Amino acid sequence: MQSFLHRPWSNHIEEQNITPEVTYLPSDLSDLINIVQIAEKKNSNVKACGSRHSWSAICPTHGRMVLPEALTGRLDLEIELLHGEAKLKKLVRVKSGTTIRALNTMLDAEGLAISWLGGFDGKPLQAFARHQHMECYWQRSTL
Repeated sequence: MQSFLHRPWSNHIEEQNITPEVTYLPSDLSDLINIVQIAEKKNSNVKACGSRHSWSAICPTHGRMVLPEALTGRLDLEIELLHGEAKLKKLVRVKSGTTIRALNTMLDAEGLAISWLGGFDGKPLQAFARHQHMECYWQRSTL
């Protein structure tokens, strides 16, 4: 896992500028657990950010910032957690830093597509799900 002390951060339009104490780029769940444990020992907060396209105060922190850039790729689908019709659908599970662009490529290779998209495909899925205020699901492409 990469970490940076006092690395400046700004949102996309550079109207929010902050220098967190530590910025982390975790690559797996164990890294995330470690970050939270460190912050707990130091009585510090942890904030996760996405692609820097938020204009709210959700990301800026003087504490510890987590960026999902290295949390990319596909995860195994936990079918035992699905209920009802969800068990019958072709679903894909990915890490939160996977960009919509990368997911589109992955889905296209399987004949799948995202049923609805916003206008920017550089966002990580974490930001897409939060900012679009919708349930993200994938279905067979009708193209």
